[in-house]
Amino acid sequence: MICAPPWGRVVPIVVTLVAAACTSSSPPAAAATPGSTQGHIAFASDRAGRRDIDVMNADGTGLRQLTNDAAKDVGPVWSPDGTKIAFNSDRDGNFEIYVMNADGTGVKRLTDNPTDDGLPAWSPAGGA
Repeated sequence: MICAPPWGRVVPIVVTLVAAACTSSSPPAAAATPGSTQGHIAFASDRAGRRDIDVMNADGTGLRQLTNDAAKDVGPVWSPDGTKIAFNSDRDGNFEIYVMNADGTGVKRLTDNPTDDGLPAWSPAGGA
């Protein structure tokens, strides 16, 4: 017997991007791809009273907040080359998949769907 999750229908989405172009709702989790983040950890935090994406050095120093909006930004995932972070956000009404540069600039929505999209993943070659 197959049971649907309590939040409704889950629709798998595969997004493929060219070259080094290109974040699950809760709970927040640290995300790191070994060898590609140059010793950095990306994670969702509610330190500012809402969920945002932060990064820090693996030793706990250099904490930086990358997103800063009223939306829930969660589930960061590093690109294999460490230059991008994919994440989930409800900034446009429901959870969609976004990507940004590792410094928080260049935020771009990748999905546009009336249902929630989540759990972005990168292929080893760099496509999400």
